[in-house]
Amino acid sequence: GRVRRELAVPVPDGPMVHDCALTERYVVLLDLPVTFRMEAAAAGAPFPYRWNPAHRPRVGLLPREGAAGEVRWLEAPECYVFHTLNAYDEVGANGTARVVVDLVRHPRMFATVHNAPSEGTPTLERWTLDPTAGTVSVTELDDAGQEFPRHDERLVGRRHRYGYTAAIAEGLVSGGALKHALATGRREAHDYGPGRSTLEPVFVPRAPDAAEDDGWVLSTVYDATTGRSDVVILHAQDFAG
Repeated sequence: GRVRRELAVPVPDGPMVHDCALTERYVVLLDLPVTFRMEAAAAGAPFPYRWNPAHRPRVGLLPREGAAGEVRWLEAPECYVFHTLNAYDEVGANGTARVVVDLVRHPRMFATVHNAPSEGTPTLERWTLDPTAGTVSVTELDDAGQEFPRHDERLVGRRHRYGYTAAIAEGLVSGGALKHALATGRREAHDYGPGRSTLEPVFVPRAPDAAEDDGWVLSTVYDATTGRSDVVILHAQDFAG
């Protein structure tokens, strides 16, 4: 848990970087078209970042022990990503090494609404990065609105089978929680009740050596009818119960 080194990777336009992802070989960098705007700062905007369609969206693969000049940049979909779920290395059928990143994709961000995320429904996607071919292929995992993805953190940078998210409507209006069995495409939902909405669900294993998804899902749930919040504990294998 200690920082071993610090590396500056130069990018144009001052993009807003909110998250990244790790695999066993790479740091996955997101360079997307929300960038610093000096004119907005000069006008007194408290948050001077705006959607910039002129900024080319890219995703970068930085070898974990590499130098800034070793980043392999790939053209990415035009979108914005606040949060990744997880990433891992994968060997394709033809023997090509690829990187898989699961993330929540926003169609755009801070284009018309400048003080909060509200530019279309965020959905769960899988990006498969092929550094040899220089391509990024996109698979939609779930088209329901959602954000704040989490997984079993014992598997950071390694292949995962489950993910947990907060259900989100357009404008980041939150609600219940979702569980994804990614290998089968099965989605389960937990409804916390009228007027109750969750923040990000956090997985806690039953024991250090427990299987993935054998444990609990914790989240802070706000109750608009009382103005109070609870920490709610769900059994991961009885998620909708």
